[in-house]
Amino acid sequence: KSSSKLTNVPRWWLYLILIYIYYVLSCGLEGFFQSMTYTYGLCGPLKMSPGEANVLNGLYFGAFVIGRSSGIFISRLMSPTKIIISSIVGCFISSVVLSIFAPYHKSALYTGVVIMGFAIAFQFASGISWTAKLFNVTGKSSFIFFLGGFSGFLSFPPIAGAIITSEGGQNGFFYLAIATTICQAGLFTCMSFLAKSKK
Repeated sequence: KSSSKLTNVPRWWLYLILIYIYYVLSCGLEGFFQSMTYTYGLCGPLKMSPGEANVLNGLYFGAFVIGRSSGIFISRLMSPTKIIISSIVGCFISSVVLSIFAPYHKSALYTGVVIMGFAIAFQFASGISWTAKLFNVTGKSSFIFFLGGFSGFLSFPPIAGAIITSEGGQNGFFYLAIATTICQAGLFTCMSFLAKSKK
């Protein structure tokens, strides 16, 4: 059944490519914030103490857990499309706030990291729910989520690490986040138009 449903979707291979890229970007953004938030606290312009950097890292993970847990309830009130759009907007706002204010104010750094942790937490599960309207996600197409996710987790943290540790490039960490969220927005717009054209 999963195979017939998959092949009955026009341009199904294009959907899989776009979904793969979506997860590369989403999990890449999630991955480099998870791995580099502490490093930015220590090595960034604010030169936080290890204790302060630990608090910063804990705030990110705490917000992420709250976002991932609350998604169970929010998914009953909002469609996957609306959740993904809200998540991308939240990540973009966080990235802008961080790039402008975080190099100078600890409160802005804390706030931006919390927003990012909360907003990014919705994207993985909501992407699966969105895709489920097109494919049987328990069938042959289910590999795409994890292939894209692992590709993002493997590729983005080293890039972010190279940026943070470069001379004067610490704030590029947030510019990378802005670029990633803009790419996500454009990509998801294309995916939504394709999904509508299917009908």
